[in-house]
Amino acid sequence: MVKNEGDCLNIMLRVPNLFFKEIIWNKDTINLLTNTIMKELKNIKGLQDIEENIEYINYLTPLDMESKFNAYGGTAFGLSPTLTQTNYFRPHFKSSKADNLFFVGSSVHPGPGISLVLNSSKLVTEEILNTTRDFS
Repeated sequence: MVKNEGDCLNIMLRVPNLFFKEIIWNKDTINLLTNTIMKELKNIKGLQDIEENIEYINYLTPLDMESKFNAYGGTAFGLSPTLTQTNYFRPHFKSSKADNLFFVGSSVHPGPGISLVLNSSKLVTEEILNTTRDFS
């Protein structure tokens, strides 16, 4: 919550997942990234004094994503697909190996983005309803 007509700024920085072993997610890494972002923000007109005005700062690293949200490999946006996992070739929302197992999210067809994830959940809902009608 923002107090006294303040502003809220949310910065999402895409970083490598935990399978990229060259990055050690510790205070030094977090401080380096935070300082780099602050330096860039201070170059924006009106944000030169941003650090003095920050009341609250929080961050989530891939370690946090994995431990708090059970995100595979600590990914916030899903794993990076290979060429054979793009567009229609992404894993589909209904499992081909297990009955009544469905998937929703940016890593399955039709793909990433809020509107597509919502579309994916709609397709899964329709499929579940069609599947369960057979059991009525």
